[in-house]
Amino acid sequence: MTVVGTPGVQGRFSVPGAAGIEDIALAEKAPGIYTGSVTIPQGITAQGASVIAFLFKGISSTPPLEAEGKLNIDAAAPLLESFDPKPNSKTENLRTLIYGTYTDPGSGIDSAATRLEVDGKDMTASAQITDSFFSFKPNSDLSLGKNTVAIVAKDKAGNEVRREWTFTVSAPANPITSLSVTPDDEPLLNAGTLVTVRIQATPGGQARFRIGDTVVDQSMPEQTPGAYIGSYTVKQGDSASRVPVTVTFKPGNGPAVSQVSGARITLAAGAPGIPTIERPREGASVGKTVTINGTAAPGTIVRLKLVYQGKVLVIASQGTIFDAEVKTGSDGRWSTGAVELNVPTSVSGVSFTLTAVGVDAAGKLSDATTVKFKR
Repeated sequence: MTVVGTPGVQGRFSVPGAAGIEDIALAEKAPGIYTGSVTIPQGITAQGASVIAFLFKGISSTPPLEAEGKLNIDAAAPLLESFDPKPNSKTENLRTLIYGTYTDPGSGIDSAATRLEVDGKDMTASAQITDSFFSFKPNSDLSLGKNTVAIVAKDKAGNEVRREWTFTVSAPANPITSLSVTPDDEPLLNAGTLVTVRIQATPGGQARFRIGDTVVDQSMPEQTPGAYIGSYTVKQGDSASRVPVTVTFKPGNGPAVSQVSGARITLAAGAPGIPTIERPREGASVGKTVTINGTAAPGTIVRLKLVYQGKVLVIASQGTIFDAEVKTGSDGRWSTGAVELNVPTSVSGVSFTLTAVGVDAAGKLSDATTVKFKR
């Protein structure tokens, strides 16, 4: 601050509204030239402030003199306010939202310069950062135990504040308190048998059950608050050997959980349906290997046998190339992968016969289906 005036007097200057910049002395550095300076105290902010000075001698004083231009002072760091999860709190949400708010009394938050770290990793690019809040939703589960969040907020004047805190993530409590299956003590369940599945869980959720890979995606409506009941009538051809009932429950808020029954169920509802062979097709020509696949009822064992026929000179010859069992998945599909067609080089005019038979949990066989092809 410089003021030009009468030599041999004294001077003072102030910035009204800026605490700590008040009544600062001006020193006469040359006749009639008065200068003064001040270090802006930490935490001071003022927008559009005026600088006021005056000269005096004894009790006589000049009128206040206002310097040209205005000052914008920002020596205060942003103020971090609320946080979630709260410091030292606990949560069972493995992907809990991490959120906080801040303000800046001076130049305003510089969102582009603000940084967020979670467990030592920079998550700024994945977070939403504005001039009033930050928000981060993990796209994978947080670690069980203590998790650390660090926010470094900057304002447009370069003032910086850092805050670090921890919260604890614990494994979610199982919302399913009981699971029962009826019947649960019969060795074989035949066609027409009603299977009932019950759970007691948190009210307001959604539940479904499956029986092994044979019966899938069965609804369990909430009959009374917290009581979910579903049923399935065994159909002709259903086949499964000592498989569990699995219930999947989705609470009103929180991740879905699964629970497996202690009881095991065997479905033996008559002879299984005849499996289909989709590949190879009847009459097809194949190379040195063939991939065999098809469909059958979910949970069915498919017994496969592949034989070759041909001649050695004029004498008929045959042999077995492949004899194995595969099991269908929940979608009813089965596959062997690549099978090498190893036939003695002495055999000519080779053809192949593939036979597929379904086997249920009680050992009952379906009728056979066959496909003939060549190489």
